[in-house]
Amino acid sequence: STNGAGEKYESTIGAKLSFSPSKAQDIIFDISQNELSYETTKGNSIAPTANSSRVEHERLSWSAAHNGRWMLYQEIAKKDDWTNGVQSKNSQEVTNTTLDAKLTLPLPNHIVKVGGQLMRADLDGIKNEASVPSYPKNNPDNIKVDSYALFIEDEFSLNDKIIFTGGIRLDDDERYGSYWSPRLYGIYKATDTITFRAGAAKGFKAPTIRQSSSSYCMTSGSTVALGILCGNPDLKAEESLTTELGVRYDAPSGLSLALVLFNTDFENKVMSYGTSDIEPVTGREVYIYDNIADVTIRGAEVSARVPFQKKWVLTTNYAYTDS
Repeated sequence: STNGAGEKYESTIGAKLSFSPSKAQDIIFDISQNELSYETTKGNSIAPTANSSRVEHERLSWSAAHNGRWMLYQEIAKKDDWTNGVQSKNSQEVTNTTLDAKLTLPLPNHIVKVGGQLMRADLDGIKNEASVPSYPKNNPDNIKVDSYALFIEDEFSLNDKIIFTGGIRLDDDERYGSYWSPRLYGIYKATDTITFRAGAAKGFKAPTIRQSSSSYCMTSGSTVALGILCGNPDLKAEESLTTELGVRYDAPSGLSLALVLFNTDFENKVMSYGTSDIEPVTGREVYIYDNIADVTIRGAEVSARVPFQKKWVLTTNYAYTDS
């Protein structure tokens, strides 16, 4: 038989340690290890004349955080693959490191938050990538991308019924330059049980180092059909504008119902597609990342919280999305 399922193995292990030096401080350490592998076998999950393959993905992540004020996080992902039992020369490793910090300043009628992020993405082991038609060869073995972000936000209570939250964020990426993203939201407490909210926010998202590096090609797909997904250095950064309108009902009994309508307009949304090019070593189709000029996603989300008896609470939600 050649239509059996390919083998898949997945495991996760982790640990967390937290302690409180004082009543106002909590320090948390977190670490986890994930493994995921796919394997196809000639004559079983694929045709007898096809190439057997095995792909292994490993991810190690750890973080150290202090009471929501700062966090240092690192993720290390590694990929290895074999074709007909022969291990590929290239073994790529991606390391993402983020330092996140935030300071909250409670003032009369205001809650001001300021903060920022320092980020580095490091991609190793790409110069021995398999030859792919029309794609660069022998690029540097290591690529680094540095970026940072700064933000300030002010929650202003006009009175007991009206609250405004405004903010602005600066993202700076060495590949795409600087982008400013403002946001403004308002909350109106019409009665003791009914609250309206509305807002708008701009967004910015730079392509990842894997998406924008032409010399990085990763195995993608399932055990039935595998492809080679390559980066694109001509990618543009995603920009978006999101608007929301919602209403919430909170009864004295603890019952709550909420409805939110949302609309997001994207420019240069990042996606991937097949090119019909064939990678000669494995015979797999080559896919590439690209931008979609304009994308709109809109929808509605309904949620409910229903307490019953004294110790039981039922929560549910439903989301409808159209794009």
